[in-house]
Amino acid sequence: MHKITRTVLSFLLVFSMIFLSSCSFFKDFSPGGIDPGTVKNQKSFDSLVITKNPNQYTFLYLIEGASSGSLASVMMVKFDVDANTLKILQIPTDTYIRANGSIEKYYNTVYTDAKNDGSSTAHAIELAVASLKTVIQNHLMMKVDYFIHVTKQGFAKMVDTVGGVDVKLPFVISFPDGTRAGQDKSKLTGAQAANLYTYGGYSAEFRAQYHIHKILTSAILGALKSGVDSTILSLCALEIRECITTDIPSSGGADVYLLKKLTETAMNDVSFTIIRTQSYSDGGGDSSVMVKQATLNIINEFFDMYSVKISDEEFDSSKLFYLPSDKLMTELYNSSGLAFIVYTAAEVISGKITIS
Repeated sequence: MHKITRTVLSFLLVFSMIFLSSCSFFKDFSPGGIDPGTVKNQKSFDSLVITKNPNQYTFLYLIEGASSGSLASVMMVKFDVDANTLKILQIPTDTYIRANGSIEKYYNTVYTDAKNDGSSTAHAIELAVASLKTVIQNHLMMKVDYFIHVTKQGFAKMVDTVGGVDVKLPFVISFPDGTRAGQDKSKLTGAQAANLYTYGGYSAEFRAQYHIHKILTSAILGALKSGVDSTILSLCALEIRECITTDIPSSGGADVYLLKKLTETAMNDVSFTIIRTQSYSDGGGDSSVMVKQATLNIINEFFDMYSVKISDEEFDSSKLFYLPSDKLMTELYNSSGLAFIVYTAAEVISGKITIS
Protein backbone atom coordinates (compact mmCIF):
# COMPACT_ATOMS: atom_id res chain seq x y z
CA MET A 1 0.00 0.00 0.00
CA HIS A 2 1.40 3.35 -0.98
CA LYS A 3 1.68 6.15 1.50
CA ILE A 4 -1.42 8.31 1.82
CA THR A 5 -0.55 12.02 2.01
CA ARG A 6 -2.69 14.90 3.24
CA THR A 7 -3.49 15.84 -0.36
CA VAL A 8 -4.50 12.26 -1.09
CA LEU A 9 -7.03 12.55 1.71
CA SER A 10 -8.75 15.30 -0.21
CA PHE A 11 -8.87 13.13 -3.31
CA LEU A 12 -10.31 10.20 -1.41
CA LEU A 13 -13.08 12.26 0.03
CA VAL A 14 -13.79 13.92 -3.29
CA PHE A 15 -14.68 10.58 -4.81
CA SER A 16 -16.55 9.44 -1.75
CA MET A 17 -18.70 12.55 -1.94
CA ILE A 18 -19.05 12.27 -5.71
CA PHE A 19 -20.62 8.88 -5.53
CA LEU A 20 -22.07 8.72 -2.05
CA SER A 21 -24.47 11.14 -0.54
CA SER A 22 -26.63 10.09 2.32
CA CYS A 23 -27.69 6.99 4.16
CA SER A 24 -29.88 5.83 7.00
CA PHE A 25 -26.78 5.57 9.21
CA PHE A 26 -27.06 9.33 9.78
CA LYS A 27 -30.69 9.92 10.65
CA ASP A 28 -30.23 13.69 10.85
CA PHE A 29 -28.29 14.01 7.60
CA SER A 30 -30.81 15.22 5.03
CA PRO A 31 -29.02 15.75 1.68
CA GLY A 32 -29.71 19.27 0.50
CA GLY A 33 -33.09 19.22 2.16
CA ILE A 34 -34.29 16.88 -0.59
CA ASP A 35 -37.08 14.49 0.30
CA PRO A 36 -36.36 11.16 -1.46
CA GLY A 37 -40.10 10.63 -1.74
CA THR A 38 -42.23 12.71 -4.08
CA VAL A 39 -40.29 14.53 -6.80
CA LYS A 40 -41.61 17.07 -9.30
CA ASN A 41 -39.51 18.68 -12.03
CA GLN A 42 -40.07 22.20 -13.34
CA LYS A 43 -40.97 21.49 -16.98
CA SER A 44 -41.25 17.87 -18.02
CA PHE A 45 -42.79 17.01 -14.67
CA ASP A 46 -45.31 19.87 -14.58
CA SER A 47 -48.16 17.41 -14.84
CA LEU A 48 -46.32 14.38 -13.51
CA VAL A 49 -45.73 13.58 -9.87
CA ILE A 50 -43.44 10.60 -9.41
CA THR A 51 -41.86 8.85 -6.44
CA LYS A 52 -38.16 8.08 -6.15
CA ASN A 53 -37.10 4.72 -4.85
CA PRO A 54 -36.03 5.00 -1.19
CA ASN A 55 -32.39 5.35 -0.15
CA GLN A 56 -31.15 6.18 -3.64
CA TYR A 57 -29.34 9.45 -4.35
CA THR A 58 -28.10 11.01 -7.56
CA PHE A 59 -25.16 13.22 -8.48
CA LEU A 60 -24.41 15.31 -11.55
CA TYR A 61 -20.65 14.82 -11.95
CA LEU A 62 -18.89 17.26 -14.28
CA ILE A 63 -15.26 17.48 -15.39
CA GLU A 64 -14.12 20.55 -17.32
CA GLY A 65 -11.80 20.24 -20.27
CA ALA A 66 -9.17 22.63 -21.55
CA SER A 67 -8.90 26.40 -21.14
CA SER A 68 -12.14 27.01 -23.07
CA GLY A 69 -14.01 25.95 -19.96
CA SER A 70 -16.28 23.53 -21.79
CA LEU A 71 -17.13 20.17 -20.29
CA ALA A 72 -15.10 17.08 -21.11
CA SER A 73 -17.51 14.83 -19.24
CA VAL A 74 -21.07 14.81 -17.94
CA MET A 75 -22.20 11.89 -15.82
CA MET A 76 -25.22 11.06 -13.73
CA VAL A 77 -24.29 8.83 -10.81
CA LYS A 78 -26.74 6.93 -8.60
CA PHE A 79 -25.78 5.44 -5.26
CA ASP A 80 -28.14 2.84 -3.83
CA VAL A 81 -27.48 2.86 -0.10
CA ASP A 82 -29.29 -0.42 0.56
CA ALA A 83 -27.70 -2.38 -2.31
CA ASN A 84 -24.32 -0.60 -2.03
CA THR A 85 -24.12 -0.16 -5.81
CA LEU A 86 -23.01 2.69 -8.09
CA LYS A 87 -24.59 3.21 -11.49
CA ILE A 88 -22.91 5.72 -13.78
CA LEU A 89 -24.69 7.10 -16.82
CA GLN A 90 -22.50 8.93 -19.31
CA ILE A 91 -24.25 11.76 -21.16
CA PRO A 92 -22.72 12.86 -24.51
CA THR A 93 -21.96 16.56 -24.23
CA ASP A 94 -22.73 17.26 -27.91
CA THR A 95 -26.33 16.02 -27.78
CA TYR A 96 -28.84 18.33 -29.44
CA ILE A 97 -31.52 19.58 -27.09
CA ARG A 98 -34.41 22.00 -27.11
CA ALA A 99 -33.59 24.73 -24.62
CA ASN A 100 -35.58 27.94 -24.33
CA GLY A 101 -37.52 26.99 -27.45
CA SER A 102 -34.36 26.42 -29.50
CA ILE A 103 -32.62 23.30 -30.79
CA GLU A 104 -29.44 25.23 -31.38
CA LYS A 105 -27.88 24.13 -28.14
CA TYR A 106 -26.06 21.10 -26.80
CA TYR A 107 -25.67 20.11 -23.17
CA ASN A 108 -22.20 21.64 -23.36
CA THR A 109 -23.38 24.98 -24.73
CA VAL A 110 -26.05 25.23 -22.05
CA TYR A 111 -23.18 25.04 -19.58
CA THR A 112 -20.75 27.38 -21.36
CA ASP A 113 -23.37 30.01 -22.19
CA ALA A 114 -24.45 30.22 -18.58
CA LYS A 115 -20.86 30.21 -17.36
CA ASN A 116 -19.99 33.17 -19.54
CA ASP A 117 -22.65 35.16 -17.71
CA GLY A 118 -20.82 34.72 -14.39
CA SER A 119 -19.06 37.67 -12.76
CA SER A 120 -16.45 35.49 -11.06
CA THR A 121 -15.13 31.97 -11.41
CA ALA A 122 -17.09 30.59 -8.47
CA HIS A 123 -20.28 32.39 -9.47
CA ALA A 124 -19.84 31.37 -13.10
CA ILE A 125 -19.59 27.69 -12.14
CA GLU A 126 -22.68 27.95 -9.95
CA LEU A 127 -24.67 29.55 -12.78
CA ALA A 128 -23.48 27.03 -15.34
CA VAL A 129 -24.16 24.00 -13.17
CA ALA A 130 -27.60 25.27 -12.15
CA SER A 131 -28.55 25.82 -15.78
CA LEU A 132 -27.31 22.40 -16.91
CA LYS A 133 -28.94 20.70 -13.92
CA THR A 134 -32.34 22.15 -14.81
CA VAL A 135 -32.04 21.11 -18.45
CA ILE A 136 -30.94 17.55 -17.61
CA GLN A 137 -33.72 17.09 -15.07
CA ASN A 138 -36.33 18.25 -17.56
CA HIS A 139 -34.85 16.64 -20.65
CA LEU A 140 -33.98 13.23 -19.19
CA MET A 141 -36.57 13.22 -16.40
CA MET A 142 -33.84 12.38 -13.89
CA LYS A 143 -33.80 14.17 -10.55
CA VAL A 144 -30.40 15.57 -9.55
CA ASP A 145 -29.77 15.59 -5.79
CA TYR A 146 -26.27 17.11 -5.88
CA PHE A 147 -23.56 18.24 -8.26
CA ILE A 148 -19.77 17.77 -8.25
CA HIS A 149 -17.58 19.99 -10.45
CA VAL A 150 -13.88 19.22 -11.10
CA THR A 151 -11.45 21.17 -13.30
CA LYS A 152 -8.89 19.57 -15.58
CA GLN A 153 -6.12 20.75 -13.26
CA GLY A 154 -7.92 19.30 -10.27
CA PHE A 155 -8.28 15.98 -12.05
CA ALA A 156 -4.54 15.89 -12.77
CA LYS A 157 -3.75 16.65 -9.14
CA MET A 158 -6.05 13.86 -7.99
CA VAL A 159 -4.27 11.28 -10.12
CA ASP A 160 -0.82 12.44 -8.98
CA THR A 161 -1.78 12.11 -5.33
CA VAL A 162 -2.29 8.38 -5.73
CA GLY A 163 0.99 7.96 -7.59
CA GLY A 164 -0.59 7.74 -11.05
CA VAL A 165 -3.04 5.19 -12.40
CA ASP A 166 -2.59 1.94 -14.30
CA VAL A 167 -4.73 1.78 -17.44
CA LYS A 168 -5.15 -0.56 -20.39
CA LEU A 169 -6.65 1.09 -23.48
CA PRO A 170 -8.58 -0.51 -26.37
CA PHE A 171 -6.43 1.43 -28.84
CA VAL A 172 -3.20 3.45 -29.05
CA ILE A 173 -3.37 7.21 -28.43
CA SER A 174 -0.65 9.67 -29.46
CA PHE A 175 -0.86 13.19 -28.04
CA PRO A 176 0.57 16.38 -29.58
CA ASP A 177 3.27 16.50 -26.89
CA GLY A 178 4.51 13.04 -27.89
CA THR A 179 2.85 11.21 -25.01
CA ARG A 180 1.56 7.78 -25.99
CA ALA A 181 -0.71 5.34 -24.24
CA GLY A 182 -1.55 1.96 -25.69
CA GLN A 183 -3.11 -1.45 -25.34
CA ASP A 184 -0.45 -2.63 -22.93
CA LYS A 185 -1.06 -1.54 -19.35
CA SER A 186 0.50 1.87 -18.78
CA LYS A 187 1.19 3.94 -15.67
CA LEU A 188 -0.08 7.48 -16.30
CA THR A 189 0.85 10.62 -14.40
CA GLY A 190 -1.78 13.18 -13.49
CA ALA A 191 -0.97 15.36 -16.52
CA GLN A 192 -1.10 12.38 -18.87
CA ALA A 193 -4.37 11.14 -17.40
CA ALA A 194 -5.93 14.62 -17.60
CA ASN A 195 -4.79 15.00 -21.22
CA LEU A 196 -6.21 11.57 -22.01
CA TYR A 197 -9.50 12.37 -20.28
CA THR A 198 -10.01 15.67 -22.09
CA TYR A 199 -8.44 14.79 -25.46
CA GLY A 200 -10.76 15.45 -28.42
CA GLY A 201 -8.93 13.72 -31.26
CA TYR A 202 -10.25 10.19 -31.01
CA SER A 203 -11.01 10.00 -34.78
CA ALA A 204 -14.15 8.16 -35.85
CA GLU A 205 -14.45 5.39 -33.26
CA PHE A 206 -17.90 5.53 -31.70
CA ARG A 207 -17.73 7.38 -28.40
CA ALA A 208 -14.11 6.45 -27.87
CA GLN A 209 -13.61 9.31 -25.43
CA TYR A 210 -16.41 7.94 -23.26
CA HIS A 211 -14.67 4.58 -23.08
CA ILE A 212 -11.60 6.47 -21.91
CA HIS A 213 -13.68 8.14 -19.21
CA LYS A 214 -14.87 4.73 -18.00
CA ILE A 215 -11.32 3.40 -17.95
CA LEU A 216 -9.87 6.31 -15.97
CA THR A 217 -12.79 6.47 -13.54
CA SER A 218 -12.48 2.74 -12.88
CA ALA A 219 -8.69 2.99 -12.46
CA ILE A 220 -9.02 5.79 -9.92
CA LEU A 221 -11.68 3.92 -7.95
CA GLY A 222 -9.43 0.86 -7.92
CA ALA A 223 -6.53 2.95 -6.63
CA LEU A 224 -8.72 4.39 -3.89
CA LYS A 225 -9.91 0.99 -2.74
CA SER A 226 -6.38 -0.38 -2.59
CA GLY A 227 -4.91 2.71 -0.92
CA VAL A 228 -7.40 3.53 1.83
CA ASP A 229 -6.31 2.96 5.39
CA SER A 230 -9.20 2.98 7.86
CA THR A 231 -7.04 4.69 10.46
CA ILE A 232 -6.90 7.93 8.45
CA LEU A 233 -10.53 8.20 7.37
CA SER A 234 -11.34 10.81 10.02
CA LEU A 235 -8.70 13.14 8.51
CA CYS A 236 -10.24 13.17 5.04
CA ALA A 237 -12.66 16.00 5.71
CA LEU A 238 -9.83 18.50 6.24
CA GLU A 239 -9.26 19.30 2.55
CA ILE A 240 -12.32 18.26 0.53
CA ARG A 241 -13.42 21.79 -0.39
CA GLU A 242 -10.07 22.63 -2.00
CA CYS A 243 -10.46 20.33 -5.01
CA ILE A 244 -14.08 20.64 -6.08
CA THR A 245 -17.12 22.85 -6.29
CA THR A 246 -20.16 21.11 -4.86
CA ASP A 247 -23.46 21.61 -3.12
CA ILE A 248 -23.05 18.50 -0.98
CA PRO A 249 -23.41 19.63 2.64
CA SER A 250 -20.80 18.78 5.21
CA SER A 251 -22.22 17.07 8.26
CA GLY A 252 -20.57 15.65 11.34
CA GLY A 253 -19.10 12.23 10.71
CA ALA A 254 -21.09 11.63 7.54
CA ASP A 255 -18.08 12.10 5.27
CA VAL A 256 -16.06 9.43 7.08
CA TYR A 257 -18.95 7.01 6.86
CA LEU A 258 -19.43 7.73 3.18
CA LEU A 259 -15.76 7.13 2.39
CA LYS A 260 -15.97 3.84 4.25
CA LYS A 261 -19.01 2.86 2.19
CA LEU A 262 -17.14 3.66 -1.01
CA THR A 263 -14.23 1.42 -0.08
CA GLU A 264 -16.72 -1.38 0.61
CA THR A 265 -18.36 -1.11 -2.82
CA ALA A 266 -17.15 -3.98 -5.01
CA MET A 267 -15.84 -3.13 -8.48
CA ASN A 268 -18.40 -5.58 -9.90
CA ASP A 269 -21.09 -3.38 -8.32
CA VAL A 270 -19.92 -0.24 -10.15
CA SER A 271 -21.46 -0.15 -13.62
CA PHE A 272 -21.41 2.17 -16.62
CA THR A 273 -23.54 2.82 -19.66
CA ILE A 274 -23.99 5.72 -22.08
CA ILE A 275 -26.98 7.52 -23.61
CA ARG A 276 -27.34 6.17 -27.15
CA THR A 277 -27.39 8.74 -29.95
CA GLN A 278 -27.41 8.99 -33.71
CA SER A 279 -25.05 11.29 -35.60
CA TYR A 280 -26.47 14.47 -37.13
CA SER A 281 -24.68 16.97 -39.37
CA ASP A 282 -25.86 20.57 -39.29
CA GLY A 283 -23.26 21.89 -41.74
CA GLY A 284 -21.00 23.07 -38.94
CA GLY A 285 -19.90 19.62 -37.83
CA ASP A 286 -21.34 16.38 -36.52
CA SER A 287 -23.56 16.39 -33.46
CA SER A 288 -25.79 13.83 -31.81
CA VAL A 289 -29.52 13.27 -31.43
CA MET A 290 -30.74 11.14 -28.55
CA VAL A 291 -32.50 7.91 -29.54
CA LYS A 292 -35.68 7.91 -27.50
CA GLN A 293 -36.37 4.21 -26.94
CA ALA A 294 -32.79 3.28 -26.10
CA THR A 295 -32.52 6.24 -23.71
CA LEU A 296 -35.84 5.47 -22.07
CA ASN A 297 -34.78 1.86 -21.58
CA ILE A 298 -31.61 3.06 -19.86
CA ILE A 299 -33.54 5.35 -17.51
CA ASN A 300 -36.17 2.76 -16.66
CA GLU A 301 -34.05 -0.39 -16.58
CA PHE A 302 -30.45 0.62 -15.83
CA PHE A 303 -30.86 3.72 -13.67
CA ASP A 304 -34.22 2.56 -12.27
CA MET A 305 -34.68 5.45 -9.85
CA TYR A 306 -38.48 5.69 -9.74
CA SER A 307 -41.22 3.48 -8.37
CA VAL A 308 -42.97 3.51 -11.76
CA LYS A 309 -41.63 3.46 -15.31
CA ILE A 310 -41.49 6.64 -17.38
CA SER A 311 -43.83 6.26 -20.38
CA ASP A 312 -43.09 7.22 -23.99
CA GLU A 313 -45.62 10.04 -23.83
CA GLU A 314 -44.18 11.46 -20.62
CA PHE A 315 -40.65 11.27 -21.98
CA ASP A 316 -41.67 12.97 -25.23
CA SER A 317 -42.96 16.05 -23.44
CA SER A 318 -39.82 18.17 -23.89
CA LYS A 319 -37.94 16.29 -26.62
CA LEU A 320 -40.15 16.43 -29.71
CA PHE A 321 -38.66 18.43 -32.60
CA TYR A 322 -41.51 20.18 -34.38
CA LEU A 323 -40.07 22.78 -36.77
CA PRO A 324 -39.94 21.97 -40.52
CA SER A 325 -36.17 21.77 -40.29
CA ASP A 326 -36.48 19.22 -37.48
CA LYS A 327 -37.58 16.34 -39.73
CA LEU A 328 -34.26 14.48 -39.77
CA MET A 329 -33.78 14.96 -36.04
CA THR A 330 -37.27 13.62 -35.37
CA GLU A 331 -36.49 10.54 -37.45
CA LEU A 332 -33.26 9.95 -35.56
CA TYR A 333 -34.96 10.51 -32.22
CA ASN A 334 -37.62 7.90 -33.07
CA SER A 335 -35.22 5.38 -34.63
CA SER A 336 -34.88 1.90 -33.19
CA GLY A 337 -32.40 -0.94 -32.97
CA LEU A 338 -29.86 0.54 -30.55
CA ALA A 339 -29.38 -1.46 -27.38
CA PHE A 340 -27.46 -0.11 -24.42
CA ILE A 341 -24.32 -1.89 -23.21
CA VAL A 342 -23.31 -2.10 -19.56
CA TYR A 343 -19.73 -2.52 -18.32
CA THR A 344 -18.72 -3.07 -14.72
CA ALA A 345 -15.65 -1.33 -13.36
CA ALA A 346 -14.05 -4.75 -12.89
CA GLU A 347 -14.51 -5.50 -16.60
CA VAL A 348 -13.18 -2.09 -17.60
CA ILE A 349 -10.01 -2.44 -15.51
CA SER A 350 -9.34 -5.94 -16.86
CA GLY A 351 -9.50 -4.65 -20.45
CA LYS A 352 -12.85 -6.26 -21.38
CA ILE A 353 -14.05 -3.24 -23.31
CA THR A 354 -14.44 -2.79 -27.05
CA ILE A 355 -15.04 0.15 -29.37
CA SER A 356 -18.60 -0.18 -30.72
